[in-house]
Amino acid sequence: MISGGGGVVDAGQAETAGNAGASPVRRGRADLHMHTAVGDGLSSVPEILRYVVEETDLDVIAITDHDDVRAALEARDLAARHGGRTEVIPGTEITTRQGHVLALFVERDFPMMQSLDQTLAAIHESGGIAVCPHPMSWLTTAISEAHLRRLHALGDDGRASGTYFDALEVLNPSIAGRVAYARAKNLNRAELHLPVIAGSDAHAAHLIGTAYTTFPGRTAADVRAAVAAGTTRAHGRFWTLGETWSIAGESTYRAWFILPVRRVQRVLGTANPPVSQPPSPTAPLAQNEGDMGDRAEVAADG
Repeated sequence: MISGGGGVVDAGQAETAGNAGASPVRRGRADLHMHTAVGDGLSSVPEILRYVVEETDLDVIAITDHDDVRAALEARDLAARHGGRTEVIPGTEITTRQGHVLALFVERDFPMMQSLDQTLAAIHESGGIAVCPHPMSWLTTAISEAHLRRLHALGDDGRASGTYFDALEVLNPSIAGRVAYARAKNLNRAELHLPVIAGSDAHAAHLIGTAYTTFPGRTAADVRAAVAAGTTRAHGRFWTLGETWSIAGESTYRAWFILPVRRVQRVLGTANPPVSQPPSPTAPLAQNEGDMGDRAEVAADG
């Protein structure tokens, strides 16, 4: 059920341990879709990591800049060096001819504008998992219903060739995700039966955790195991109009003008490496547990 401008979607009841009278077991929480200032986001890697550990109770995040894995690797290494409680999954949002694809657990870039099938196969050959972000949205570069049905129809042949999605981002809180939320959820329930995830698609730190995936366990490895087992759940809330406008102008400018220039520079070998600097030794990443429980939620059960 969805309510209000920042309404809530929830994907199921908390698990319980032991008998029916046992206290609910807290499932791990992961935000599996976000962008940094290395791409078209507005926040640096250190800013994102600091926000996550100070302002959320996320156990795992995935950095997924467009066609660029550098910030994801930087974030993973920085988080590991500081021994923070939040683990980083390296990823990227790949531009295919048929729409965007999230690749998680990958450590390299993938060619842009390849076919969807080529890209899915390459992700799996690299040991990653492939997620369909903001499915069927007409407000962004999204995979269509026809392609989702086609891949589903491949069945075992698709699995054998690597041309399949491991999960569907059934909840994306942006306006692009909102417009197709019901259709994606209903198609998945009725036909696709893919494991569901939620990711904030945050392009600024303050939007991280507005959508998140719960899973048994607390680690990145547990996230992967939960996707394979189909035990993930999607939770979150849609952005308010004010939140959407807070990032729209600068993020769009970066996407349309800054990123194309950077891509040309990378092809020519003249691009600079990520400019994020590690936090000062006098300001280590915080260790305290934040609380997202006060936030309004939209629950998406896939």
